[in-house]
Amino acid sequence: MFATLLVPLLAAMLAGRASAQGFAEEFSSATLDPAWQVVEYGGPFPRVHGLTAAANRFSLTDNPGHLRYLVEPMTHHDGFVNGFQTTFGEHSCCNHDPGLELRRVVSGENWRFEAKASYFMPFSNGRGLIIRIYFGDGSPGTVYAQFGRHRDGPFPPGTPEGPGAIALLLFEKTGPRANDHVALEQVLVDRNAAETYFFRLERSGGLLEASWSFDGTTWNLGYSHDLGSSIAGVDQHLVLAGQSWFTPAGSFADYDYLRLTATSAATVVTNTNDSGPGSLRQALLDANADLSTPDVITFNIPTSDPGFDGTTFTIQPLSELPVVRQSTVVDGTSQTAFTGDTNPFGPEIVLNGDLQPSGNGLLISGDGNRIESLVLNGFPGLATGVVRNVDPVSTDNAIVGCYVGTDATGTVAVANGSGVFIGGFGSAFAQAQRNRVEGNLISGNLGDAFSTCDAADGLILNNRIGTDRTGTLPLGNGGHGIAFVCAGSPRNRVEGNVIAWNGGDGISDQPDYRFGVAFTAGGHQGNLIRGNSIHSNGGLAIDLIPPPFPPTDAPSTPTPNDPCDGDAGGNLLQNFPDLTRAEIAGGSTVIEGVLDSAPGATYTVELFANAAADPSGFGEAETPLGTVTVTTGASCLGSFSFVHPAPLAAGSFVTATATDAAGNTSELSPPVQVAGGNRPPVADAGADRTVAAGAGCQAAVTLDGSGSSDPDGDPLSFAWSGPFGSAGGATPTVALPLGSHAIRLEVSDGQASASDEVVITVVDRTAPVLSGVPGPIVAECAAPGGTAVAVPAPSATDDCDGAVAVSSDAPALFPLGSTTVTFTAADGAGNAASAATTVSVVDTTPPAIATVVADPPLLWPPNHKLRPVSLIAVATDACDGGDASCRVVGVSSFELPRRDDDSDSDSDDSDSDSDSDDSDDGGRPDWVITGPLTVDLRAERAGNGGGRRYLIEVACTDAAGNSATAEAAVDVPHDRGRGRK
Repeated sequence: MFATLLVPLLAAMLAGRASAQGFAEEFSSATLDPAWQVVEYGGPFPRVHGLTAAANRFSLTDNPGHLRYLVEPMTHHDGFVNGFQTTFGEHSCCNHDPGLELRRVVSGENWRFEAKASYFMPFSNGRGLIIRIYFGDGSPGTVYAQFGRHRDGPFPPGTPEGPGAIALLLFEKTGPRANDHVALEQVLVDRNAAETYFFRLERSGGLLEASWSFDGTTWNLGYSHDLGSSIAGVDQHLVLAGQSWFTPAGSFADYDYLRLTATSAATVVTNTNDSGPGSLRQALLDANADLSTPDVITFNIPTSDPGFDGTTFTIQPLSELPVVRQSTVVDGTSQTAFTGDTNPFGPEIVLNGDLQPSGNGLLISGDGNRIESLVLNGFPGLATGVVRNVDPVSTDNAIVGCYVGTDATGTVAVANGSGVFIGGFGSAFAQAQRNRVEGNLISGNLGDAFSTCDAADGLILNNRIGTDRTGTLPLGNGGHGIAFVCAGSPRNRVEGNVIAWNGGDGISDQPDYRFGVAFTAGGHQGNLIRGNSIHSNGGLAIDLIPPPFPPTDAPSTPTPNDPCDGDAGGNLLQNFPDLTRAEIAGGSTVIEGVLDSAPGATYTVELFANAAADPSGFGEAETPLGTVTVTTGASCLGSFSFVHPAPLAAGSFVTATATDAAGNTSELSPPVQVAGGNRPPVADAGADRTVAAGAGCQAAVTLDGSGSSDPDGDPLSFAWSGPFGSAGGATPTVALPLGSHAIRLEVSDGQASASDEVVITVVDRTAPVLSGVPGPIVAECAAPGGTAVAVPAPSATDDCDGAVAVSSDAPALFPLGSTTVTFTAADGAGNAASAATTVSVVDTTPPAIATVVADPPLLWPPNHKLRPVSLIAVATDACDGGDASCRVVGVSSFELPRRDDDSDSDSDDSDSDSDSDDSDDGGRPDWVITGPLTVDLRAERAGNGGGRRYLIEVACTDAAGNSATAEAAVDVPHDRGRGRK
C-alpha cells in the first residue's frame, strides 16, 4: 500500500528510467520535500529524494516488487512484503527485504503521517492490509507502529483473528527475526463492515501519537508513547511495509487518500482576537511567510477567552483572512484535544463573518492544504473553498468535517453568501485537481451549497447538503446543492452525500463555458454520482443541462433520452434507464428495466427507493438500493433485472441512474410504482384521549377504528382487546374503570393484518354532593372579641369515594355582623363541591346602667333661682366592651307630701309657700338641660308642702343604638333642716 504513495511522484523522478521500469509514463508530476529521501531495498526501486504525496483511486496489481497504477476492476494483487512467508492467488513470494524506506534527512523535527482508505476491511480470505513504520534501522530497540490486520502477521496474544479484526499497535524490536518484538501499546477492534478508516501517526520531539477513526460510528481510538531521548540525533528510518491482496473473487481496494507530510512545529492559535499574537490571522500570516515547509495551525484557546460561550470559541474577523497557502493544515480538532469536547454537536472553533462588511471566509489557494473541523458562518461572500488567486491549479487540498452555513449545533441556519467553492484558472487545461470535500455539513447558505469551476478529479464524499447535522431535517441552501460550472470539470466523484431541501437542483451540471461563452461540448465528463440520497430539492435531483451556454432549456427540465445516446454535453448527457416493473414477490422486490445507450457497452444501473415521485415526473434518489450491470447490444438496448432482498412499501416509487465505464452518470429516470401482492391494511385506533367517569365510577367509551384503511380497498375486520375483554366492529362501546388503559386494535383484510394501540384514560371529574347545609343563623353578640356560634356541619357523598369529609372556613368567634361560612368537600381525584350559609351576630341588648347620681342632690335655699346640677352616670355594654354614651333626656318634678314635723316658720324664704314656676323669673321654666349630663333646676318648692323632688332621666346608648334609662333625684326640701327621706 505505501508504495502507492509514490504514484503522483514518480514521473519527474523516473523519466530517465521509463524504458527500464516500463511504467514511468503512467505517473504525473510531483511536489518534493527535501526533508525526506526514499531509499530502495530488495528490488529495482528508484531512489527518490523528497516525499509529499496524495492520490485518489490508486492500487497495486500483480507485479511483485514493482509499482503499477491502473483502473478498476482488478482481481488480485500484492504490494510490498517485509519478511513474511505468504502465498496468495497464483503468486507466491517469500523473504523479501523491506520494500521501501523513507529516511529523515534532518533529525528531530516534527512530522505527521496520514492515511485514509475506503473499503479497507474485510477481505474475502481474511487477509488485509498492514502499514508498518519503523523508528530506527530495524535493529533491537527499534520502535515501530503498525496499523491494519493480517491473520498471519506478528500480533500479540489475544489479538482478534478473522476478517475485519483491526489493530493499532506499537512494538519494540527485541531480535533480528520478524517476530522478535514486544508490544508496547495496542488498541484492538473487531469490525466486519467494509467502511472508511483514517490513520494518523504524529511525532513531536520524543512523543509518538497514533490514532485511527472510523467515520461511520465516530470512533476515535489512539494512544501516545514517549520514545524517549534514545532516538535524538539519529536519522528517522520509516520503513513502510504494506501487504494487500485479494482472492480472484473480484474484491478490490479503493484508496481515496494517502499522504505523508513533514511539518515544522505547529503554529498555535491561543485567542479569538481578530489580529495580533496568538490570533488565527497571525497564524495564517506566519504560515504564508515561509512556503518552503508545511505548516500545521492548531487551536489551544483557553476557556477564559471572551470568545468562549461555554460551548464554542468564536472568531469574528473584521476583514478577510489571509488565504491559506502551500501545505498548511488548519486543524480545528486540536481545540477538542486541548479543552475537551465542549460542543457535543460539532466543531468547537467558529469563524463568524458578522463583523466583516464584505468578502469571504477562509479560502485555500495552493497545494496540499487542509481545513478541518471548523464552523464557518455569517460571511457575506463565500464561506470556504479552493480559489485560484494564488495558484491557478490548486491541487490535493481538503475541506473536512466543517459546518458551513449553520450554527455550531448544525440545526440553525447562519447563512453565508454561498458555501464551498473549488475553482481553477478558467480553462479545461488549467484545473484545480484532486481536491477533497468530505464529511461536511453545508446548509443554510443563501446561494449554492457547493460549486466547482475548472475542477477535476475531485472527491465530494459523505457530506450533508441542505439538511441539519442528522441528515433528516430540512436546512436548505438557497441555490443548488452541487453545481458544476465553467470549463473543464471532469472526473469528479460525488458519493455518499445527503443532498436535500435545497432551492435549486440537487446536482446541476451546466454547459461547458469559459469567461461566459461556450468553450467545449465535453468538458464536464466522467463525473461519477453514486450512493447518494438526493430528494426534496426545488429542482431535479440530477440535472444535466445540454449546451450551448447560456442554456436554452428552462431550468430544472429533464433532458430527454436520444436513440443510442449519441448527444454531447455534461456527462455525455448519458441516457437514463427506463424502468418497466417494480413488484413485490414474496419477501423481495423485483425491479426490471431497459437502457437505451451506446451499443456494445457495459453500464452500471443504480436503483433508488422513494416515498413519493418528484413533481417533475422524473425521479428522486432518496434511498440507494444497489446496483446492477447491463450490457447493450447492437440495437443499443440492454435489459436488466434487480432483486432487492426485502419488500419495498407497496405504492412507493423506484428510480434509477445509469453510469458508463468512464463514470458519466445520467439524470434520474421516471419513477415506477411498486405494486404486486396483497398490501397490508393500515390500523388506526384513534388518538389517545381522556374521558370522564360516569355513574358507578365507570366510563362508557366508544372506540374509533374508522381511520383504518386498506390500500387495496379490501373489507376489514376489527378486533379490539383491553380490560373489558374483547369487542368487534369499527366503533364498539365498552365500559372502562378509572385509570389508563392500553387498548389494542387489530385489523385484517383476510390475508394480512396490522395493529395499532390507543391509550384511553378514565378520570373522575364528578364532584361530591353536599347535603344538610344549614340555613342562615342569627346569634346575639356576647363579647366585644366575637361570639361563639354553633354551626351545624353538612354531610357529603361521592360517586367514586362514598362518604367524604366536609371542611368549613367558620371562625372560632364570629364578629358583629354577617359572616359567610363555606363548606367544602373534595374527593380523591381532587374534584371539589362547596356550599355556604350566613351567620349574623346582632346587638339588641341595651347597656347596663350601674349608677346615676346628681350633684348636688339638694337645692337650698329655695330662692326661686336656677341652680346647676351635674349628673354622674356609669353604664357598660357587653358587645361594645366599654362605657355607653349617656345624656340627660328629661326632667320631671313633684311635691313631696308634707310631714308632721314640717314647720311653716322654718322657712328662710318669704316666698316659700309659693308654688309658681315663674314667680321671680319672668316666666322662665323650672329646669333647663344645659349639657349631656348637666341641667339647671329652680330651687323652689310649695310653701305648704313637704318639699319638691326633681327626677332627672338619663339615657345611656351603645354603638348599636340600644338605650337604657335611669333617674337621679334632686330635692328642694321644705325647710333647711330637712333632707331627703
